Amino acid sequence: MMSGGTPSGGGSSSLSRLLAPVTLGLGLGLLSWWKFSLLTVKIGHRAVVLDRFTGVAHTLDAGTHFLLPGRYTRFLIDVRIRPLTISCQPITNDLQKLDIKIRLLFRPDTSELPSFLRFFGLNYPLEFLPFMACEALNAVVARYRAEDLLFGRPDFVHRLKQELIDKAKIYFITIDDVSVIKLGFSREFINAVNRKLIAQEELDTALLRAENVAQAAIIPAGGVTCGGSFRVDFGISSSTSPSLLTMFVLKFLALLLSLGVIQYICIDGKWRDHPVAVVFGVHGLVNPNEYFAACLYTSGWGGMFCRRWKVVKKTSGISCCWKSKIDEKTLEELHHHRHQKKTHYELLGVSYDSTSQQIKDAYRKLQKMYHPDVAGPKGHDYTLLLNEAYKVLMSQELRKEYDVSIFRHGKWYGRDSSSFSSWNGPLRPEALFVDQNHCIGCRECVHYANNTFTMDETKGCARVKVQYGDDLMDIQVSVDSCPVNCIHWVNEDELQILEYLTQPQPKEGHGIYGQGWERPANIFAAAEAFKKKLNHQKEG
Repeated sequence: MMSGGTPSGGGSSSLSRLLAPVTLGLGLGLLSWWKFSLLTVKIGHRAVVLDRFTGVAHTLDAGTHFLLPGRYTRFLIDVRIRPLTISCQPITNDLQKLDIKIRLLFRPDTSELPSFLRFFGLNYPLEFLPFMACEALNAVVARYRAEDLLFGRPDFVHRLKQELIDKAKIYFITIDDVSVIKLGFSREFINAVNRKLIAQEELDTALLRAENVAQAAIIPAGGVTCGGSFRVDFGISSSTSPSLLTMFVLKFLALLLSLGVIQYICIDGKWRDHPVAVVFGVHGLVNPNEYFAACLYTSGWGGMFCRRWKVVKKTSGISCCWKSKIDEKTLEELHHHRHQKKTHYELLGVSYDSTSQQIKDAYRKLQKMYHPDVAGPKGHDYTLLLNEAYKVLMSQELRKEYDVSIFRHGKWYGRDSSSFSSWNGPLRPEALFVDQNHCIGCRECVHYANNTFTMDETKGCARVKVQYGDDLMDIQVSVDSCPVNCIHWVNEDELQILEYLTQPQPKEGHGIYGQGWERPANIFAAAEAFKKKLNHQKEG
């Protein structure tokens, strides 16, 4: 019999209804606890976890990690590499103000993230790094002179990078790369460098003129001269710096030594203890009965007189009539050197666009110097070459054929065929060319592509040594790194003309000072004129 009251099934249902919200709350709490116990660290980030009980912080790498909620405080830090461009105006050791812009690639030091967090917090050090970089720039630039930065940029960049890396380590930052994207000098400094390069070019031209005059004075005489003097008009400006003049003196003396002309030097009649004399080991001592040359410089450096003199023992008299000590072998070498690899234009010392009258004047002048009646048997072969050159260049038809032939066979070599580039691999439609009129000798192209470019130390500028000698990417970096944009891509058929015209070209002489050499001011305009002349000759 059933007793009165609530049935047992109804009590169980009520308990279930009471426990349902509790179960739901426990489930949600457990789910939330599980969610906050998991920490997901994305790629390119790191997590710094601080234990609230022990106060110890440690670093977690990318991935999913389990942490007890409430015990740990978590900080996510971006450790990806970031770029930053910084501009600064430091001052060099010689008080030249520069305008420098550098680009940094930096990131936090992942092994020191807790220290990094304590120092910077969650804010990245974008406001701190420019001050640190400018401080390092001032410290490094102060060690250099402006000219050292102009010609020694790779060393400067290496030192700057090392300085920035060392400073950044103190603040728990890693610098992966430092590049100088702008290095500007003041207008006054650039003008001074240009004047120095022009002066150097004048000295090189003067040395070339001196070589021609010296050889012309030695070879026709067959090694024997009475009086033995000749004058060289250098045309050097009186404002040329003493250091460049000293360098020129050394080069000229080395030239005379190589020709067997000079053994001692006398400047303004006083060569004792002169620095140039010391370099050559003279020290003011002259052995008796020994031939020596005295080079007398005028105070304005306008010219030089060279004379072979003989010193007689225990007398102050000097004989002006002497016999050269140049032996037959040396004379033959000089004679061969003078006539090798010469075109008809170079043989007569005229330019390719000279008029018939200029060719005739040059021919007569050389015949007076090298005729066998004057120069002896040694001048016979040379006069034959002069006659052949004169015959070809004075005939309009023969001259046209000759111009086309020497251009086709690549004989526009001027005085030095080593100035022409060679090719690595097959010929390509484009080639590299350095306009040496505008090159400032910064060596950037040589630094990035040293198999393609080289420095011509005698001219102080770069040139192409081997076409495509390096990777195409390295070559393009070299082209882009040129601060004055003097490296050009040109057509392959234009390259030979440009490289020929880059060398000093003969110009008309004046009076007794002979002919000189000059380089076209605008190399590309000169190349266009040269091509038009060749095309006209082919059509005519």
